[in-house]
Amino acid sequence: ADAVNFNATIRVCGVASEWPVALQLLHGMHEQQVSPVVESYNAAIFACDRAAQVEKALLCFCQMRWNNLLPNAVTYGTLMSAIAHAGAWRSVVALLESMDADGVARSPFCYSAAIASCERASEWRLALCLFHEMRGKGVERDAVVFASTICASGKAADWRTALSLLAAMDEEGARVDATAMNCTLGALAQAARWEEALGVVAEMERRRLPRSAVTCNTFIRTFEHANEHRRAIAALLRFFPTQTIDAQADPGGDGGEPLPSGRAGMFRSARPDVVTVQMLSSIAERLERALDHGERSSSEATPQPVVAVSAASPLATELPLPPLGWAAEALECAVDAVLRDVAPAGRCDAAAAEPSPRKSAAASFIDEVRETLPPSWGRPEVVVYGSGSGAGAFATEAADIDATVMVPSTALHQGDLSAEGLRHQQQRLLIEWRARLVERGWTVSAVGLGG
Repeated sequence: ADAVNFNATIRVCGVASEWPVALQLLHGMHEQQVSPVVESYNAAIFACDRAAQVEKALLCFCQMRWNNLLPNAVTYGTLMSAIAHAGAWRSVVALLESMDADGVARSPFCYSAAIASCERASEWRLALCLFHEMRGKGVERDAVVFASTICASGKAADWRTALSLLAAMDEEGARVDATAMNCTLGALAQAARWEEALGVVAEMERRRLPRSAVTCNTFIRTFEHANEHRRAIAALLRFFPTQTIDAQADPGGDGGEPLPSGRAGMFRSARPDVVTVQMLSSIAERLERALDHGERSSSEATPQPVVAVSAASPLATELPLPPLGWAAEALECAVDAVLRDVAPAGRCDAAAAEPSPRKSAAASFIDEVRETLPPSWGRPEVVVYGSGSGAGAFATEAADIDATVMVPSTALHQGDLSAEGLRHQQQRLLIEWRARLVERGWTVSAVGLGG
């Protein structure tokens, strides 16, 4: 075997997160009388980076220097990425500055790692300085660098800088992707700039960029921070229609549950990137509760609003165009579409007075859920708050029913009641409940049963 074969094998181990095997192969090169080269150490550091093994990555870097091998830009960038996992942003920036002493040109990848490290540490001023330094040194600023800098601006609620950076991507020929758009939405959400957020999502639609669960949640959060819940409903119905989401989630047409893009898990932390009907229903229920709370505070006689297309009509004409020239035309079309689709809103007194078949089905469903709870839990309480459970249900045929199970403290192990201990106990209870559900013939989805 020669160095090329060793390097390729070490790289494959890195992709598979098998860093111990990668390091064994690196040390085994001497036994096979093969001298490691720069690419060998780069592959080993990459494997440590993928597994967040910061100390091992630094050890590889030191061994590389001991063997009189000069690191290149890939070495520095990969090592900086590994150090960033430990939150040591100062070390990352110091490593970037040390490249000049070795005569190694700073690459976009190295700057990207440094800016991302500063962004995660909320060192947004330094991130912006590094970003502007790239232009002075003639280093190309790619989409990853722009996205990291936009996120840093969001940490400071500097939405104007975020928007200017997004506009500059086209000017510098950087590919505007969904990540940059989502980072811009995050900055706008921090500042509650819902008008500009409308323009960004409209531009995503015009460019046919994927609108993921991150897009939807960040977009709606912008309206919630501005206390614009009715406008949030109109925007939700306009940019995330249920029929479109169904088509994206189930391209095969078999009606099955969409699968997460990452590793499937039974806890709610393993959420799919695809916006599902269940997710829209949950958001609509949250907006509905906010509307109900606000209207009851102003007038006790105000009925519970119906979260549907009709509820959006009073506000559709109040959606102004944001001051974004590159998105104004797209947003104007979006507002026109809302105006075409809405109908006069009606009161729901009669609907609330008469029990609906869906409400009866919901009550029956909850009774069945109670029967599946493990007897060892004592007498848990089932609290229903889902969008298919009340008179103000979200107007989709696939509205779901959400429930929270309040477990008595007697069901917990009293040994460890720290935050981490409670999280593990919560997962233990979920596993017990899942086993009971499966035993009784229930189908438990990857994200339907969560903490």
